[in-house]
Amino acid sequence: MYIHSRKMVQRLIFLIVTLTCGVTDTISSPQLIRKTISLEELVPLQPHFFPERVAVQWISDTEYIVAEPGSINKYDAGD
Repeated sequence: MYIHSRKMVQRLIFLIVTLTCGVTDTISSPQLIRKTISLEELVPLQPHFFPERVAVQWISDTEYIVAEPGSINKYDAGD
């Protein structure tokens, strides 16, 4: 009888460890980790961005103008 209950305890411990590892694996999934990416990594991923469609001209040390089809916008990089 003692051997039978010992096997049950071993199986119970195995089950608890298995379930705990499964939950831990799910929680530490790489899909839940946030990654910071740079603009250089982001811009090529945008299908609507083509350098030939955008013209940038610096007008001072911190200000530049972006000419896109249908609009011209002025920005201050110092802000």
